[in-house]
Amino acid sequence: MDLADITNITIILASVIAVLAFVYDVAQRRADVRHATLQRWRTVLLQTVFQSNSTPMSFKEIRREYLIHAQQFSSYKLGPNELSDDELKSVLIRMVADRLIEFAGDDKYVISSGAIALSALLSKISDVMAATEGRLERGLHDFNRVDSAVKELQSEVANVCQRIEAITLLAHGMSSSLQKIDSSLAGGDQ
Repeated sequence: MDLADITNITIILASVIAVLAFVYDVAQRRADVRHATLQRWRTVLLQTVFQSNSTPMSFKEIRREYLIHAQQFSSYKLGPNELSDDELKSVLIRMVADRLIEFAGDDKYVISSGAIALSALLSKISDVMAATEGRLERGLHDFNRVDSAVKELQSEVANVCQRIEAITLLAHGMSSSLQKIDSSLAGGDQ
């Protein structure tokens, strides 16, 4: 194997690593966007729950209403962790911090008077999220195309590696043949 072969292998390996890093970055960004979208969606969903009931609600009541409303949005394909009590409590805490709802004591929450004015804004956010969902699905299609291109490139790399291995074996065979010839010529000169 000469320097050109080593250079080619290095270039191929660097290309594969770059493509894999790109694919990982795309997947990570998609996961981050989905998480942020789900967080906004949960807030909007809970805001809807609170707007439909202006009296303080217990956590159990909020969870029941939340699950009813969440099932209406099957396009989000939520897993069991994404509808867990911990996730719901996390969103409630953020909503209290953002003053969208108020803690009324005894594990009860109520919509904030300032939050009522934000309901129109949240409706617009819901529309933006619906548009974002369409862009995410298009992004998934692009990700699948990149994934298939990576698989094709991996196949090519495997073929090139097999060829290099065959060339290496051939070179070893030629080298030992040349050594035999060389030693027989050296023996014939004496």
